[in-house]
This record gives sequence, C-alpha cells and structure tokens, in this order.
Amino acid sequence: MRDALTLVVVALTPRGTPEMGNWERTHEQCLTLLRGCILPAKDLILPALAASDQAESFVIVASTDANGAEVLTKRIAEQLERAPELCARTSFTVSAIPIKLPCSDSGQPVEKLVHEVADVVTTMAAQALRQRPDGRNEPTVWP
Repeated sequence: MRDALTLVVVALTPRGTPEMGNWERTHEQCLTLLRGCILPAKDLILPALAASDQAESFVIVASTDANGAEVLTKRIAEQLERAPELCARTSFTVSAIPIKLPCSDSGQPVEKLVHEVADVVTTMAAQALRQRPDGRNEPTVWP
C-alpha cells in the first residue's frame, strides 16, 4: 500500500462554443500533455467520469503527499500554459485533494484495503466533478 495518495483534478472549459471535432482534439491534446506530467509507474489517469462539449475534467490518482501534489499541479499548470492551442481554446483549473487512506496495520487483507481505497477514490472523484448550475464541472475541495 502507498504511503500517500492525492486526487488531482484538471478541469477544462472551452472559450466560446467549440465544435465537437475540435473538442475531441482538445481532449486528446490535454490527455497527451497530462501523460507527460505523471509518473506512469505510480500515477493513474482515470477514465473520463464526466465530459460534454461544454467542459471536461481529467482525474489523476497520484501516489504522492501534499508536497509532491503541489509539484505535480504546478507542472501540469505550467505545461497547459505553454500549450498555445490549448490556451487559446480553453481555460483550466488544477486542484489537488488528499485521499485519506485506511490504516494498513489494521490486520485487514491487502485486497480489502485496496477495495476501500478504490471506493474512496470513486466517491471523491464523483463529488469533485459535481455539476454546477450552468452544467459545467466544478472541482470541489474535499474536507
């Protein structure tokens, strides 16, 4: 079991009204950029939980503590800002939410602990992507 996990949410909102083909291209460009920012052996970009032609959020489960999450969110924001096509078509927010892990010395089987963590991640990701009144996804701060 990892020592620390963090949920990183990257929310994209189009500037103006995007054409669907352009939004798909924007999605792919952002996904490629995010893959270059994470450590594939430790971090995971989750499949899209919510997307539309109006907004999209990417959720990353990062194997890092608060300090590492700060470095990762800064790296992602810098890379997004350095992508002129993405900046021209979207605005973005990047947020990090620590994931509370179950106590690994509780004597529970590792499989049960993994399922607990997966349930927490699913709940947090869904809550982080709750819909705003205008239909766009809004990351929330997890208490």
